[in-house]
Amino acid sequence: MEVNQVDERLKDVNFEMFDGLWLGGDVLPYHVDSVEQLVRADSILNIKSPSTLWAIGNHDHGELSTPLIEDYTGHHLPEFWQSEGLGVLVLNTNFGWEECEQKLSQLAFIDSTLTHIRGIKSLVVLTHQAIWSALPGLGGFAPVVNAESGGWAVVCEKGNSFEERIWPLLLQARDNGVNVVCVAGDAGTKDSKYHEATVMDIHFILSGIGNTFYLRNKNGIPDSALPDSLVVFNYHKKKGSLSWEPISLNDLISLSKQATSPR
Repeated sequence: MEVNQVDERLKDVNFEMFDGLWLGGDVLPYHVDSVEQLVRADSILNIKSPSTLWAIGNHDHGELSTPLIEDYTGHHLPEFWQSEGLGVLVLNTNFGWEECEQKLSQLAFIDSTLTHIRGIKSLVVLTHQAIWSALPGLGGFAPVVNAESGGWAVVCEKGNSFEERIWPLLLQARDNGVNVVCVAGDAGTKDSKYHEATVMDIHFILSGIGNTFYLRNKNGIPDSALPDSLVVFNYHKKKGSLSWEPISLNDLISLSKQATSPR
């Protein structure tokens, strides 16, 4: 078995049941280094679809990996996707201290998107790292994220935290009547459970699955009984509201089999 691949359990999920797919990053255990890996991922996750949004993770990211992913999928981060009042802002949280120009460019994109947002009733901010985990009131997230990232620098200068640079823009969107939900996918290794909190009427969700490359039983076989879960979102077009609930990966696989079974 090729070790650097999408979690093999996902091939049993019928993602066509959903209108879109939001990937929280670390789709592969190691950096993407070949188109063949992306072709395999596409066969499972339909990553070239306009409605599949991928917040590239640090395990996906690399000097060559991100351009390879973006060229193959046609998605370039940061990205803003919208449809019928629902908007999804996808960010790149992999920029290091030396990538100051890229950070400034992304912040300008965030500022422009959120300042001039029109016709959006519900907004999802999709990231890999939980860059908001240091926000007061979210202390419960720090022990369960795969890598502590609450101190991630939005820009390479003073006043560079999420709380100082992005949080005010989200509060402004909230004040303008937009339902705001922040979703991060850097979870699943330390704790496979779903975590949720709300601060000042803005919602925060952390959810991820532990890739079976890492999580195997004593015989070296992927443990299909891992308590991993995904989050299913429902967008209510008439109200413009967004609801969600976690579902175990095993239950989702069972539903997929029922959906594809002959009646």
